[in-house]
Amino acid sequence: MMKRETWADLFAAYQNSLYRYLYRMCGSREVAEELLQETFYRAMLSFTLRDAKAVRAWLYKVARHLYIDWLRRQTAERKMVDSICRLVGRGYAGGDPETAYEQKEAAQTVERIMRQLPERMRILFPTFRLDRRLLGDAKACEGGTGVKTRRLISLVLCGMLLSGQGTAALAGEWSRAGEALVRKADAAEEANRRAIRSERLQRLERAARFILERQDEHGAMNESGYINTDSNMLYALMGLIQAYDLTRESAYWRAVERGLWWLMSVQTAEGDWHLSYRREGDAYVPALPGSYRRFAAIRGVDTTMALFLYVAGEADKRTKNRELKAKLRQSAERAYRFLVRHNLDETDGLFWSSYQLREGNANTPLSGYRLYKVKYAADNAETYLGLRAAADLLGDPRADAIAERLKRQFSRFVDRKKGVIAVMLDERGETAMRPAYARWFATGWSAWLLRERWLFAQPLSVVADHMDDSGAYRQWEGTFTLSTLAFLLGSQAVPVRPERMRDGERYLFSVQQPNGGLADEADVHSTYVNLAGMLLVYLSRELAKKN
Repeated sequence: MMKRETWADLFAAYQNSLYRYLYRMCGSREVAEELLQETFYRAMLSFTLRDAKAVRAWLYKVARHLYIDWLRRQTAERKMVDSICRLVGRGYAGGDPETAYEQKEAAQTVERIMRQLPERMRILFPTFRLDRRLLGDAKACEGGTGVKTRRLISLVLCGMLLSGQGTAALAGEWSRAGEALVRKADAAEEANRRAIRSERLQRLERAARFILERQDEHGAMNESGYINTDSNMLYALMGLIQAYDLTRESAYWRAVERGLWWLMSVQTAEGDWHLSYRREGDAYVPALPGSYRRFAAIRGVDTTMALFLYVAGEADKRTKNRELKAKLRQSAERAYRFLVRHNLDETDGLFWSSYQLREGNANTPLSGYRLYKVKYAADNAETYLGLRAAADLLGDPRADAIAERLKRQFSRFVDRKKGVIAVMLDERGETAMRPAYARWFATGWSAWLLRERWLFAQPLSVVADHMDDSGAYRQWEGTFTLSTLAFLLGSQAVPVRPERMRDGERYLFSVQQPNGGLADEADVHSTYVNLAGMLLVYLSRELAKKN
């Protein structure tokens, strides 16, 4: 029996040969790429054999069946195009040879355009009637973008040729009407783009201001008396860095530097952090919010160390402060060493969540803590990001090697029954959806961090299907804004359903509070800096895109 290969290794081994196999059958690069991704995803959900030859045979079998399914879906479209061509062909018998040649060219143009159009426009073609109302309503029919309108006009004009009006009509009234409609649609589209950009920028500035207002003179961000609970500050700093890159607003960068100075001031000598802190005068002491009262303390949390490594690396690239640079490298070195020494599971290359202590003093040495044997998917994706940053910042090639091994093993988090990324691997190493409210977050946020289309395209599509028309994820536990945020970020890295992104963005804007923060839930208006920071990441990247 062969040693079990990871799916990333299989993808690297077979992607080229499978792609050529699919391309030879379908003749389309785009279709071949989609079928290739679906092949690996389907195989990953159902494959259990271990023999190397069986792996190859199974993959080709899955690919062939997916191609057959795709081919069947094309039948209806081909029949429609063929029927149009037959209609044109009726004019070929007899008559003027020049007219016949003109009609043949028209038929070829129709077929070419039809094959380029989205399916919903191809379906509409047989029902269109060539009259003034059609051109007047063209923009409304297809949702209003200039590109879509131009395609629709092309379809209409080709329909004129089919109806026997000839090329002369194209230079007449309908052509002028079509050109006017294109200009009007393009102007409307440009105005719409500007309005969207303006609103996004305003929302970004409000979210950034919300974060700045919660930072004290030492750089800590206080939320209801607690600081950096669950690494909240680090998400905020990630967002401020993105917002600074976009706007060059110096206040954002000053907040990043102050935040890093504070984090380094409370880092333990061993290199880790506690889960949360409280301010007592000018001092900051470890403390836990009420929901964690069953523990005396939690420390060694992988997310805090990993995200600190990432933010430190990003700050090192931008700051001109030599003292800060030197201190960042020292703190990053300690955080990296702790993370690998205490949280890495050498048996599979994934990382434990944290060390915990059930009783005793919060400042007990690490020897008094017990390992919390749970591996969260999102935490491991964040750890990958931190390890890559450590490799660059510290020049340690081992960090890169550990990161790549983690990435290859990440497919273990796929829940094969649900088709999404599980929240965690439990004590037995099995996928679990605990806590249940995080079930959509794990897929979207991990996709943004790891950016592997072959792994995340299908899970993100499943997550998209569960979004309601308002852009929210309504669960029995509540409607959590973090779920929508994670989907939007994941879709930036691995685009799957653009219309769902528009819905999600509308939902986020609807729950942004007067103070600039995002409500944690649709029905509860608590705001946190981690949500605001992730909103900054999303909006900054959208605003940075070229039109």
